[in-house]
Amino acid sequence: MTWREVALGDIAEVAAGGGAPQDANDFANEGHPFVRAGSLRDLISSDSASKIEYLTPEVAARHGLRLFPSNTLLFAKSGMSATIGLVHRLRWPAYVVNHLAALVCRPTLDSAFLLHYLRAFSPAHLIQDAAYPSIRLSDISAWKIPLPPPSEQRRIAAILDKADALRTKRREALALLERLPQSILVDMFGDPAVNSRGWPCVTFESLCSRVTVGIVVRPASYYKESGIPALRSLNIKPGKIVLNDLVYFSEKDNSGKLRKTQLRAGDLVLVRSGRPGTAAVVPGELDGINAIDLLIASPKHDKASSGYLCELFNSSAGRALVLSSQRGQIQKHLNVGSLSAAQIALPPIELQHQFDDRIAKVTALLAKTYEDLGLQNALFESLQHRAFSGRL
Repeated sequence: MTWREVALGDIAEVAAGGGAPQDANDFANEGHPFVRAGSLRDLISSDSASKIEYLTPEVAARHGLRLFPSNTLLFAKSGMSATIGLVHRLRWPAYVVNHLAALVCRPTLDSAFLLHYLRAFSPAHLIQDAAYPSIRLSDISAWKIPLPPPSEQRRIAAILDKADALRTKRREALALLERLPQSILVDMFGDPAVNSRGWPCVTFESLCSRVTVGIVVRPASYYKESGIPALRSLNIKPGKIVLNDLVYFSEKDNSGKLRKTQLRAGDLVLVRSGRPGTAAVVPGELDGINAIDLLIASPKHDKASSGYLCELFNSSAGRALVLSSQRGQIQKHLNVGSLSAAQIALPPIELQHQFDDRIAKVTALLAKTYEDLGLQNALFESLQHRAFSGRL
């Protein structure tokens, strides 16, 4: 079947949106959606217009805004959003901000085919100057893409749609699994916001042999090209440690000058600023590494399990518990004093261990699901490559 290279401007109208109304009173609960660059992520993840603004035709006409038809392809053409390369296909007519490029497919171009192509080969490559990211409409129009006949476009799009739907289901399963530990916490121990089971309360400090803070004074002065990893706040996610963008200390410094902030298996690490209170447990394979500007707590395991404390702090009630000052105000920076003084509901240690066992099963299932999603992503990329090279 014959494929040909065609300039995008020959098979689609390449346009841009208009200026956003500046008066908040111009927006309404009826009319058509007004899509901004910041709307794309929500639209892609949910395909719902419930979170964006609406304009009536009268207001849109006053501002000279065009109503783009359904199946129009949108992506950011200016600002940092252009570097991300998010692409969305409208499911309903909408007005569009001028920071977005809008592609209206002509009869020879299937919009679903183009959507998959633009997601595989990001428009971000058209940016001329990374310091001032923008994409010219003329460059979009001149962009040549491989184009099979319309029937083949539809066949390819249908295959990729099905493959992508499988990835979406896997991501939805992951989202549910990631919320499961919090559900188990409430099921076993009651609502932590009000201590609904009436567990005795003790200070967090009394449950730990150590509550301290990682290195805060000139940590960069100890950095090495390789050696012992040191965790920072960017490595701490709710309930897990992500080993991306690590920094390193020498073994000599880690066991010498910096030994007081070494982490041990079973320790809790908590974020101080940005997402204060976010907690994770140090696994056995990371025993002996270090920490920078993180709170470190070593639970007494005959009194409290690390898993219980971790999930408690990751709950909204737990974060409020450690971030509330005596005056009831929420702090933006978690310190050792606030953490140490926090009143912790303390169920029997046997029940905490049962909780740990259940969480371990969820964690294993999460790891397997992440692995499966990784394989699906790799297979989808291979499928994309075959599709757009005419070998699908």
